[in-house]
Amino acid sequence: MIVAGGAYREICQVPRVDQIFGSGGRAAAAIGHLSPGTELHTYAGRSLARDLVASMAAFGVETRITEIEEEIAFSYFHPLSSSVLSPPRPALQWSLHVAGTHVLRFGMIEGDAVVRGGSVVYDPQGADTYVGFRRNGSVADRLALVLNEAEAEAATGLHGLGAAQELLVSEGAEVVVVKGGAKGALVLATGAEPAFVPAYRSDTVFKIGSGDVFSAVFAHAWAERGLAPVEAATFASAGTSNYVASQSLPVASLEPPNPVLALPVWKRPGRIYLAGPFFDVPQLWFIEELRELLLEGGARVFSPYHDVGMGHAPDATARADLDGLRSADAVLAIVDGGDPGTVFEVGYAAALGRPVIALASRTPHEDLTMLHVPGVEIVGDVTTAVYKALWASMK
Repeated sequence: MIVAGGAYREICQVPRVDQIFGSGGRAAAAIGHLSPGTELHTYAGRSLARDLVASMAAFGVETRITEIEEEIAFSYFHPLSSSVLSPPRPALQWSLHVAGTHVLRFGMIEGDAVVRGGSVVYDPQGADTYVGFRRNGSVADRLALVLNEAEAEAATGLHGLGAAQELLVSEGAEVVVVKGGAKGALVLATGAEPAFVPAYRSDTVFKIGSGDVFSAVFAHAWAERGLAPVEAATFASAGTSNYVASQSLPVASLEPPNPVLALPVWKRPGRIYLAGPFFDVPQLWFIEELRELLLEGGARVFSPYHDVGMGHAPDATARADLDGLRSADAVLAIVDGGDPGTVFEVGYAAALGRPVIALASRTPHEDLTMLHVPGVEIVGDVTTAVYKALWASMK
């Protein structure tokens, strides 16, 4: 497999991560074991080039680097936060040119790859603007597009199946895969009915790079092994679930997913009650952050701070909050600090039979004895808490 894509430094504060991957580097590393002889064609700053070559060699990947002056980095506060690009506007480079029987091409911020291939998978990697596969002169005997909902909408102005149908025609593609996060993936192939592939739950979630792994496994399964699009997307979804749980690369084998872990396909998350203290600026910031992340995940959110407010009589506030709990499909609660109101909300929700995800990032589990009850799951990081709340609300 030839992989053409970016290789960037990635820095995350919580949890602390500092690594050289990028979409191209991670995808090549993911399938280095599955596809011996994998090549990565990329740009890299001179300060990163040697480390990149050594890193990729550890995965059995041969690296073809076009050296550039800038070291490009993406920084995150946590894996679901918006990234900060450095430098903000990387200098544009001359296009790479690659040719091969099986090619995976990613969009890049500092350049482009002109591809001539047999079976080609294209992941545009850009929700703001969509650049068609053939616009730069790329050609493919067989083309599959893998992109998320935001990218599909940017490309067509349409949603879901409508976007996939439009792309299938406009791009001359054989397959279009539209990823929907927790909803799973929509697979549309020429001459076939639309199909939906589930996402799969995992014990923990590290989101950075999950889309890269999906595209890599799909490309290997569909382009190299010749599997049907739905089967290839199913293996890709399962491989992605394993990656976000372990951050482990390369993918050792194409493993069939555990159907018990499958989430409902193409179903929007439900209504989530966001419980937590909001009495000072850090607490308010955290409530705002979690609410935005849940909304971005497709959930409807009831937040006492936003939907009830402050300054009401205590009994009126309590009644409104309890009404919100009763109408919720799941609860995400910030339990660090042991706020009495939040602890009560957790207990009330558990008594109602609502699933509760209790986020305790700095409180030892032994100090949360009363939360160890059926229906309450204690997790220690933001990304896992958000995803588990989304999943719980879909039941």
